[in-house]
Amino acid sequence: MSRKQNKKKFIRDYKKIFENIKDLIQSVDEKGNFIDVNKTELQKLGYTKKEMLKMNIKDILPKEDRKRCHAIFEKIKNGEIITDIEAVFLTKKGKKIYVEGNVTGLFDKEGNFLSTLGIFRDITKKVNLEKDLKNSELKFRSTVEIAKDPIVLFDEKLRFYDFNNQFTKELGYTKKDLIGKNILTSGILTKKTLYETWKYHIKCKKHDTDTPKYEVTLISTKGEKVPYELSSGHFTNSDGKTVIQAIFRNITDRKEAMDKIRNEKRKVETEKEKLNTFLKSIGDAAVAFNKKQEIILFNPVAEEITGIDREEALGKKFKDVIKFVDEELNEIDYSIIEDTLKNGKKTSIPKGTFLLKSEDEKIPIADSISPLKNGKGKIIGSIIIFSDITKEYEIDKLKSNFIGVVSHQLKTPLNSVKWLTETLLTQKDLTKENLEIAEDIQTTNERMIKIVNKLLTISRIESQRAKPIIKPTNLEEIIDNIYMELLTNFKEKNHKFKITKKGNLKKVNIDDNFIYQILENLLSNSIKYSPHGSKISLKIKSTKKNLECVVKDNGYGIPKNEQKYIFNKFFRAENTQKKGLKGTGLGLSIIKSLIELMGGKIWFKSKLNKGTSFHISIPLQKRKRKKT
Repeated sequence: MSRKQNKKKFIRDYKKIFENIKDLIQSVDEKGNFIDVNKTELQKLGYTKKEMLKMNIKDILPKEDRKRCHAIFEKIKNGEIITDIEAVFLTKKGKKIYVEGNVTGLFDKEGNFLSTLGIFRDITKKVNLEKDLKNSELKFRSTVEIAKDPIVLFDEKLRFYDFNNQFTKELGYTKKDLIGKNILTSGILTKKTLYETWKYHIKCKKHDTDTPKYEVTLISTKGEKVPYELSSGHFTNSDGKTVIQAIFRNITDRKEAMDKIRNEKRKVETEKEKLNTFLKSIGDAAVAFNKKQEIILFNPVAEEITGIDREEALGKKFKDVIKFVDEELNEIDYSIIEDTLKNGKKTSIPKGTFLLKSEDEKIPIADSISPLKNGKGKIIGSIIIFSDITKEYEIDKLKSNFIGVVSHQLKTPLNSVKWLTETLLTQKDLTKENLEIAEDIQTTNERMIKIVNKLLTISRIESQRAKPIIKPTNLEEIIDNIYMELLTNFKEKNHKFKITKKGNLKKVNIDDNFIYQILENLLSNSIKYSPHGSKISLKIKSTKKNLECVVKDNGYGIPKNEQKYIFNKFFRAENTQKKGLKGTGLGLSIIKSLIELMGGKIWFKSKLNKGTSFHISIPLQKRKRKKT
């Protein structure tokens, strides 16, 4: 190999060493400008090579060190080699790095100074530790003593050097018991922990690093096994000896909590499995969805009823998968889903709801929608349980048709009786006894006609033939007609009646027949179920959006335990039955249905023997709906 080749190889090898050595290497010219810097120094200081080659040595030195640097620089130019020099370099962000190293000068053949060559080792950690140790050793010991966690100091051979009072408090050992003993042979560690401790000690000694946190089990003087989380580090004390500091955090509570969590998780998984098994095995369709209304559960019965595969349904929006319609195939209002997600209350699926299975097939369904809540009671979704009630629907239809047919068949002879009785009562030659019999026949017949009319109304409602006909209605006139019809009843029981009217009642968009039945029934009930001389009032108000009515009396009231049944068909409160008051128990059921058909609602307040007030709110519609 030629001399020239040797030179090139030397330069190449020099560059390789220069760039890859872990120490900081720099070279500056006679003015102190950087002419070369290795990769390690660039990384430590945070500059690029391009940036540093435009800088001067003074740029990385604190102001207080620049004079000393200048003096050293002069010595180097004069041929001195400076060894074991300690210095401070400033990073690009202004952070201090402490270094120690050697600096020499490079000269040409004639002895002219070319540049310096400095090799430095980063001793920042060492300096900081020494500073901290010197400045706060007493403070450190005080902190160790009042710490809530056991803290132990070991020498580099893992012999007990010192420990705080908390260590004694938790495990029972005194300093006389352990100081000078090796932790690995002291009997304080379980076999598993013994191996783990030794392994981590060797690893950290080899790499000169602190250990990550890991779990150990220590044995107390009472033989109890106590779990701890151990974190350790090492430092040099004021005597220059390596000390290992170990912090033991008692994790007994955490372990117990984790065990509880695991047990609870197992319980939840078990309950979840039971729920899934239940939902798969029940005879009803179950469809659950999250707050975004994305389906998360679709049981086999839901697949069977809807004809939709579970995999196809999961993840899709509920409304995109399942279509609920009324009997005329109009899509129903899905607001019950939003309401359940919002207020967290169970809601029944509206009567007359059908599942649209295909364009030619619809299935009557019934049941409810309930909120899904997490352990904290927060609503996370809803579940709809529904079943195919085709058989029940057909039976109800037959029942309604039967009631309708029978009622129609009864209506004709009853009207005939009414006509004959009225004719009979016009006869002048009737005896007093015969006149009383004719009047009784007339009263009984009128009651029968009212019952038949109510049955016919129920039949029309249940068969969904009763549809409101919305048109401008003069409520003033309707109220007057009702009052005149009931005037005799008011007088018979000596009731005082008061009407309060607000708003324009002469032109209200509402079904005139429906509102007549509603108000007449409520006022009739107040008359019937109030003792002689009671006060009865009707407050009626028309606004732009609603018609609001309140019928109030100070009558017998409704027993609290029976109030939930008051709108059920054929239900009559026990207190009124005991008083011998007659009735069918159909009126309130009918008016509730009529109000709901117009999109309204009815509710009441009642106290036994103090009276009842029925409240009605009906939205006023602008468009007519044709009767079908």
